[in-house]
Amino acid sequence: MSYSNIFLRRNSLRIPTVIFLVVISFVVFLLTRIFSPKPIASRASKKVLKRVAVVNLSHNQAGVFWQTEQKETGWLVYSDKQNVLDQIAFDEKDIAEKKSSYLNHYALLKNLKPDHSYFFKIISGKEAISDTNNKAFVLRTLFNINNSVNISPAYGKVVVGSGIPLSSGVVTLSFKDSFPLLALLKISGEWLIPLNNIVDQNSLKLRTLETNEIGSLEIYSEDGGKTSVEAIPKNLSPLPQTVIMGQNYSFTSNNDILSASDTQLKPNTIAIIFPKEEAVIPAENPLIKGMAIPGSEITVIINSEVVYSTRVKVDKDGIWRVVLKNRLPPGRHSLTVIAKDELGQEMKLTRQFIIAKSGEQVLGEATAEPTLTGEPTPTVISESWTPTPTIYKTGFNPIPVTVISGSLVIIGLGIILAF
Repeated sequence: MSYSNIFLRRNSLRIPTVIFLVVISFVVFLLTRIFSPKPIASRASKKVLKRVAVVNLSHNQAGVFWQTEQKETGWLVYSDKQNVLDQIAFDEKDIAEKKSSYLNHYALLKNLKPDHSYFFKIISGKEAISDTNNKAFVLRTLFNINNSVNISPAYGKVVVGSGIPLSSGVVTLSFKDSFPLLALLKISGEWLIPLNNIVDQNSLKLRTLETNEIGSLEIYSEDGGKTSVEAIPKNLSPLPQTVIMGQNYSFTSNNDILSASDTQLKPNTIAIIFPKEEAVIPAENPLIKGMAIPGSEITVIINSEVVYSTRVKVDKDGIWRVVLKNRLPPGRHSLTVIAKDELGQEMKLTRQFIIAKSGEQVLGEATAEPTLTGEPTPTVISESWTPTPTIYKTGFNPIPVTVISGSLVIIGLGIILAF
C-alpha cells in the first residue's frame, strides 16, 4: 500500500467524523431543552390578596384562610424547613384533588408537631405567594391541649333573600385578643363552630369567654357578599334567628336569649328545643336545651353506652340547659326529660339523636385557631408557578448538569472511535 493511499484513507474519515459530532451536538442541545426546567421570570409579579389568616390552630393542625380578588384555584405547600416546602394541603372544598375556583379558600395542615414552627406559601392560580419580604409565611402550633371545658357550640343558618339556603361560603368568628375561628357552610346553609378552644393571642393559652363578651361573626359568600353579626356567647348557641345574606345583625343583649323557634312556644310550655329529632350532630358534647315551668326542676336522662342522669333548674324565662361533663361516643342516643306541668302532673318527653363519627362533617368544621408570625398585608410578592402541585424546593438543580456531563462523555467516546 502506498503512502498516498494511507493519506487519502485518513482524509476520508474526516467527513463522517464531522457529521457525527454535529449529530451529537444536536442531541445534547435537544436533551438540555427537554430536561432543563423553565426559568422563573427574573422580575417577580405581584398578586393582591384581600386577606390571609391562619385559623383553627391546635397542637397538631392548623388551617389557613385566604381571599382572592377573583375566583381562582388554590392550595398550600408547606414544611417545617424554610427552604424545602415539600408537603401539600389542598383547599378543603375541593373533591379528590379536583381543583375548583373560589373567592374564599381554606386549607388544613394536618399531623403537625406540637410547639413547632411551620413555613408555607399559598399557590393561587399559577403563582406562589409569599409574605411582603418574599419569604414563606410562618405559623407556630400550640403546646399539647388537654381541654376538658364543655361549652355549647356556636351555630346557625344562613339563607339568601329568597329563603334558599346559602350552600357555599365561609363563617369566621372572632373575639377580642383571641384567635378567630372558622367553619365552612354546609349545603343546607348551616354552620357550627365549637367554643371550647378559644386561644388568647398574647399567652397562647386557652381561655373562657365572659358572659357579656361580644363575638364578631363574618359570613362570606362565593359571589362576593358579606354579612356581619355581633352577639354575646349566650346568643351564639344558636343565633336567635336565621341570618339573611346581605343584612347585618346585633344580638348583644341578654334579652335575645330565646331563639326564633323558642318565642313561638307559649309560656310554661314543656318542650325539648335541642337536639332536634333524629339530628346528626358533629360535636361530642351537644347542646341540650328546652322549656319548662320557670323555677321548677326537671330530670334529664341520656341513654347511651353509659346512662347519664341529672337534675336541672329552669330559669326565670322558662329555659333549661344541660352541659355534659363527659363527651358522648359516636352513635345513636336517646334523650328523656321528666318534668311537671302547671297542675303538678308529671310529663315525660323523649328525643332521638345521633353523634357523628370523628371526621364526619355534618354542620360545619372548626377547631381553635392560630396566628401568623407577623401580620401579612394584602399585597404580597408572588413568583411564577406551575399549575400542578409540584414540590417546591430552593437550591441547586442537578438535572441540567447531569445531562450535559453525560453528553460530554458520549462526545468523547465518539471522538475516540472516529479516530
